[in-house]
Amino acid sequence: MAMFSTPQLVMDLIAASDGSMEEQAAWDLAGDTVDAARWIASHGFFDLAIGGRMNTIPYRRQQLENLHQALTKEADVLCEALVKDSMISRDCGLRHRLVSPAEAQIEHFFATQAVLHFLEKGLDKNRIGVGLAAVCPTFHTRLYSITCAVAACLAAGNSVYLELCHTPSQHLDVALERLFTEALAKDAVYPSLCPEETLERLSSECGEGLMSIIDQTENYKEKSIRCYGEVINLIASSTDARVLAYVDKSADIDNAAAEIVRARFAFGGTSPYAPDLVMVHESVKEQFIQACLKQEALATSSLSPGLATNDTVRDSWGQRYLNKRKDLADAFKIENRKVKRIEPRGDKEKDPYSVVEITDAYDLKFITYESLVDAVFGIKGGEGGDKKPYDPVRLAAYIFSTDAGATEYYMQHIRCRHVIAVNQIPLELLLGPAAPLDSLTLCDTPAPLHRYHTHMLSVPASHAAEYTPQQMPESFKEAEALMDLVLKRGTGQPGVTATAHGKDDDGDDKAISEQADKVRRLATQPLVSKGQKKIKQPVDYFESGLFVGAGIVASVVLPVLGFTGYFLGTLGIWFDDKGCRRMVTASVTMVLQSIMSRIVSSLIPTSWACLTRGQACEMGMRDDMASLNPHNLNKNQNDQQTAPKMPSTVVNQQGNSTPAAPIRRGRPKKKLSPVHFFSHGSTMMLGEESASATYWKKCGDEALANGVEHVVIMGAHWSTTLPSTILLSSNPTPSKSPVAFVSPEKYKPYPLRPDLPFVPKLQTLLSAAGISSHQDPTYNYIHDVYLILIRMFPDPSTCPPSTILSSNACYDPYFHISVGRALRPLRADFDKYKTLFIASGGAVHNLYRNVFGPMIQYRDNFAQPTPPEPWALEFRQEVLDALCPGHTRSVKKDQDVYHGSSKKIKSQPERTGGSFLRERVVSLMKHPRYRDAHATDDHFIPIMFAAGLCGEDSDIQTTMGAEDWELTNMCNSQFTLGSWSGE
Repeated sequence: MAMFSTPQLVMDLIAASDGSMEEQAAWDLAGDTVDAARWIASHGFFDLAIGGRMNTIPYRRQQLENLHQALTKEADVLCEALVKDSMISRDCGLRHRLVSPAEAQIEHFFATQAVLHFLEKGLDKNRIGVGLAAVCPTFHTRLYSITCAVAACLAAGNSVYLELCHTPSQHLDVALERLFTEALAKDAVYPSLCPEETLERLSSECGEGLMSIIDQTENYKEKSIRCYGEVINLIASSTDARVLAYVDKSADIDNAAAEIVRARFAFGGTSPYAPDLVMVHESVKEQFIQACLKQEALATSSLSPGLATNDTVRDSWGQRYLNKRKDLADAFKIENRKVKRIEPRGDKEKDPYSVVEITDAYDLKFITYESLVDAVFGIKGGEGGDKKPYDPVRLAAYIFSTDAGATEYYMQHIRCRHVIAVNQIPLELLLGPAAPLDSLTLCDTPAPLHRYHTHMLSVPASHAAEYTPQQMPESFKEAEALMDLVLKRGTGQPGVTATAHGKDDDGDDKAISEQADKVRRLATQPLVSKGQKKIKQPVDYFESGLFVGAGIVASVVLPVLGFTGYFLGTLGIWFDDKGCRRMVTASVTMVLQSIMSRIVSSLIPTSWACLTRGQACEMGMRDDMASLNPHNLNKNQNDQQTAPKMPSTVVNQQGNSTPAAPIRRGRPKKKLSPVHFFSHGSTMMLGEESASATYWKKCGDEALANGVEHVVIMGAHWSTTLPSTILLSSNPTPSKSPVAFVSPEKYKPYPLRPDLPFVPKLQTLLSAAGISSHQDPTYNYIHDVYLILIRMFPDPSTCPPSTILSSNACYDPYFHISVGRALRPLRADFDKYKTLFIASGGAVHNLYRNVFGPMIQYRDNFAQPTPPEPWALEFRQEVLDALCPGHTRSVKKDQDVYHGSSKKIKSQPERTGGSFLRERVVSLMKHPRYRDAHATDDHFIPIMFAAGLCGEDSDIQTTMGAEDWELTNMCNSQFTLGSWSGE
C-alpha cells in the first residue's frame, strides 16, 4: 500500500517539475492521480476483510501485539509529530495552545495502555466482528483517539479502514500511515489518506450489517447522510453533549479550581470533557475566582511553551446558555488576571448573568447558585425558552463536594450518560473523543478511559445450545407432558388425532383435563410478596414524643421518690408511739402524692387525651402535641358538646334577614383559580398576630371577592393507612380538636360548615382517576385546617363550606400528586365549580429540633434567642428555589428572607409549574437536609397535592407572600401558585 502514498507522490511531482510546481497544486494533482489506484486497493482490502480471517482469536492477538510493538518502537517519531502538528494548527483551526513534549509523552503512554487493555480484556471467543469497521478520527489527542478505536476494532474481530488527513500539516497521520502499513497485515488495517468519497464508495459495497463506522468528528450527522447510506451500526461520538462541573459550598476550593483549570488547558485545550459551564455556590464564589486566577497563572507559565494566536473554535455553549438565562445574578469577568464586573444587557434587575473568562484564548464560564434545587433544576428546561422538561443530556459531570448527602443528591438528579466524577477530573478523560453515547445501550457501559467496548463492534458467535432435561424447570415438564397427551390423544402415537382412527378417547380426555388443571394451578399460583410491608397504625408522631419524654423523666424521678420514701418511712421506727409513726407515714404519703400529682397533671393528661380519641385514632387521624390544653381539657370537651350551630340566617346592618351563604363580591377575573400552600406552624399561630396571619386574611378576602363557594383542604394531621386510599370528611356536625397556648375564645365559638353535597363530586373525580376514596363521618377538624379557615375568614358567616382530604400514611409523593391531578378539573373550570384548593403543611417543620423554652415560659412563639440552625436555613432556601425559581429577578438575594420587603418574592413566569414543579418538589424529599427539616413526611406531603393541581400550567407564577420563623427552627413560608388576575 505504500505505492499509493500521497506525500511520496507529491515529492515526486515537485522534483519532476524542478521545483516550479507549488506544493498545494502538487497535493491536488496527487490526490486526483492516486484516487483510482486507492479505490482499487481499498476494494481489494474489502475482499480480504470479509474473508473471516479476523474471526480467529490468535490472529487478533497477533495484530494487537504487533501494534503495541510498533507504537513502542516509534515512540520518538510519534511524539515529535504531535508537537509539530500543534505548532502549525492554524490552517485547521483545531487547537488553542501548543502541545508540550511532556503532554505528547502522556498521550503516547495512554495509547499503548489502550492496546494492552484490549489485548488482555477485549478478546472474546464467543463473539465475532461484523466484518469491516471504518474509523474517522478526531483531531483532539489524535494519536490516542486513533489507537484506541483501531485496537477496539481489531479486538472485536474487524478489519479497519482508517481515514486519515491528507493535508501537509498532519505529520502524525503520515507517521501512522507508515506504522500501520509496515506493522499490520493487509487485511487488518488499511490507512487511507484519501478524501471521504472513498469511504462512501466502500460503504455502498457492504451489505446491511456488514460494516461499522466509528465517527469521532463533529459533523457526523451530515456525513452519515452523505457517506454512510443505510449503514445501521454508526458509532458516533456525541460532540454536542455538554459537560458541567458543580462546586458545592463544602468543596475543597483549591482542588476544584486546580482540576477545572487543568481540564481547560491540558492537551491543547480542546478536550470534549473539559467543563463547558461551572456551577458555583454563592458562598464560595469569591474564593473560587481567586483560586482559578492562581491556577491559571501556574498553567500558562509552566504547562506549555506558549499560547497560539488562532481564535478559539470550541463551541460556546456555556455563553449561549448564559445569554438565554435571564434570572442569574452577579456577572464577573477575568482579563489579564483582574476581576471585572460585566454590565448586564439592558435592565440590571431583569437581565443579569454571570461569566468568568480566563485569558483571551481560554474562557471559564460559571454561574452561581444558592441551593441544590437551583443548581440541578436551574439548567433544566431546555435552551432558547422551550418548554421541554429537560435540557440535552450531559456527556459528563464533575461534583466537587465533601458533603456525602449533597453528593448523593447531585448524582440522583444529574442526567449524565457517560461518567460522573467526584472531587476530580480524571486525566484519562481529557484524552480521546467523546463517548459514543448512542451505542451505550448495546453493551455494558465502557470504562471511562477507553470509550469503546468490543460488544459495539461484534455480534454473538453461533454455537450449539446445550440444554438438557435436567436443566428444565419442573413446571415446564408439566406443560410438556400436557402437550404429549394432546398429541397422543386416542391413538398412542404423536401427531395423529383420535377422530381419524375412530377410537374412543374418553380416557384420554380425562387425563388431558387433569393435566390441564395441574398446569393451570401452576400458572395461577400467587406470588410470594417481597414488596413493602402493610402499614400498621403506629403510635402517633406527637404521642411518641410524649412517651419518650415521660419515660426519661420517670426514669429519674421515680427512683429518687422511691428511695426518699423508703428512707423517710424507716424514720417511723424510731418512734415508739404508734400514733406518731402513723402520723409521720401519712405526712410523707401526702407529700409524695402532691409531688406526683403535679408531675402527672403536667404530662399524663395530654397523652391520655391523645390516646382516647376513639374512632378518630382508628381512622388514622393525626394530631399535634400542642393541640390539647391540659389545663382546660374537661372544659373544652363540654364546650364541644354545646358549641353553637351555624345560624341559618344573618342579620345585616339594615336589620334585614339574609341567608348565611358566602358573600360574593364580584366575578372572577380568571377561570383558573390559584392554589395555596400554607405553613400553618404551631398552634399559637391561631392566637398571635403575624405576617402569615395578615397574608391568610388577604387571601381569604381575594377568594370572597372572586366568588369562591367551595374550599378543599389537604392537611398534615390526618392520614389513613388504607393502601392507595384517601379519606374525605363527611361529619355533618364536626367539632374542633383543642389546642394548647391559645385561649378557647379564639376558636371555640367559630362554627364549621362542612360541604357534604360536594363530597360525591370529589369522589367521582378521584374514582375516574383510579384513586380509592372513602367518606369518614367521624372526622373532627384539627388545628392545621380550622386555623387556616379562621384566619382567612374571620367572619364565620363568610366562610365557604369546606371539605377536608386526608393524606395516605405511605406518604408516596407521586400518589399525592395524582390526587391533585385528579381534582384539577375543579380548578380549571372555576366559573362552574368556584372551588379554592389549599394545602396546609410546613416548609420547615421538625418538632424534635424546635426550641420550645420561650413558648412555654413566656408564651412567645416568635422569640429567636439564637438564629435558626444551618440545616433549617438551607432547606428553607431549597423550598423557596423549588417553588419560586428565578425569584432574584423580583427581590435581591439579601432581601429574600424578609417578609416585610416592599417587593414580593415571585418566581419567573416561565417553566415554574407543571412537570417542572412536580420534579422539583419530589426531589426535595431526597435532599440531604430533608430529614433534618421534616422528621416525618406528614407536613411536607401536602405540597405534592398542590403540585398535582398545577397540572399543565408550566408558565404559572408562584409568590411567597409571607414568612415567619417560630420556635427558632420552624419556618412558616406562605406560597400561592398562580393568581386570580392570571399574572
